[in-house]
Amino acid sequence: MATGLGVRDFFKEYREERYSNSGAIRLTEIEHNAYVNRLTVEITHFDAPRAINYKTLPENTHWGYLTGFKGSSVITNTPVKFVKQRVFDLTNNAIWQYHQHKECVDVITGAVQSYGNLALGELSDLGDGVGVVGIFINAIEGLEDLTAPAFSWLYEQVTGNESPEDVPTKAYTPYPIASPFPDVFKFKSDIPVSFLFRLESWYLVNPLVYIVANPTDTGDETAGENEYPEPQPGDGDGDSQEFPQSSPNDPRNDERDGGQRPAPELIEGVVYTWDAVVTGIALSAGGQIITFTEAVEFQSVVNGQPFTGTTTGNRLLTFAGEGWFGGVNILNRFGQVITTVLPGTGFRANSVSITFSVRL
Repeated sequence: MATGLGVRDFFKEYREERYSNSGAIRLTEIEHNAYVNRLTVEITHFDAPRAINYKTLPENTHWGYLTGFKGSSVITNTPVKFVKQRVFDLTNNAIWQYHQHKECVDVITGAVQSYGNLALGELSDLGDGVGVVGIFINAIEGLEDLTAPAFSWLYEQVTGNESPEDVPTKAYTPYPIASPFPDVFKFKSDIPVSFLFRLESWYLVNPLVYIVANPTDTGDETAGENEYPEPQPGDGDGDSQEFPQSSPNDPRNDERDGGQRPAPELIEGVVYTWDAVVTGIALSAGGQIITFTEAVEFQSVVNGQPFTGTTTGNRLLTFAGEGWFGGVNILNRFGQVITTVLPGTGFRANSVSITFSVRL
């Protein structure tokens, strides 16, 4: 599609996807290289009563929600209220700059080569580098970074030798582009509907070139992960002790921002309350071998650190020819037993691991 007086030809692509009630449209690698991407959701059929708000032109209702993803992370959540609603419209100026910079360098390279062709005969006559080449080099002094490939070409043409190592001969390539477009859009309706995804894409060059040369980086740290993650539920008592350990709090942050606080200075010989999370292979009441995790507490002085834990020597029962030992001994750094926890639980020998933290 030509625009202006032949200044630039755009290439436009259009595609539709139809779904009932819910569906997703995923951008291809080539579509991530578009100059403009526009997405419209259009409701074409419905089969349920609906409430209508007449305060807008046209009237609106709530058809459902559209979520946009980058990798497997949600980045947008858009309510769809109109029969035909433009839900995404973004121009990628970086792709324009990419091609513009590349074209500018190509123009400079072409100019140097053109001047070089004119000067080859003159150089053979004068032999001193004066004339068109000398004037041209002086005129564009300071543009070495952009014109180095062209000067390399000129050097090789004139001397017949390869250009010096400090003159790059590789063709100019602009910086890669991080795609600003979401990877996938998902729509789910509140009532039974049939709807269309209508995607319009404008390209600065024929999109076929992106099959072999893709300047856009579509990578994301969450790519490939589950798009429907489920957090692990607790036991409902609101006790965060069962959560994984928090990261250290950045010292530049306020203490109220959360995170793991620096370890407090403990006073030697003072008795503190310690929390421990015990994990081990245990035998359930129903006779099943399970991974058992339980939070416990005990008291000890500071000079008993560091603590370790091990199964007791008390054989609680024998199951399937294997001994199961009742409880876990918590030992201080001298190997002395401070306390025994979970005495009624049968653990497999040497299967226990424990993490400790002090409670102030």
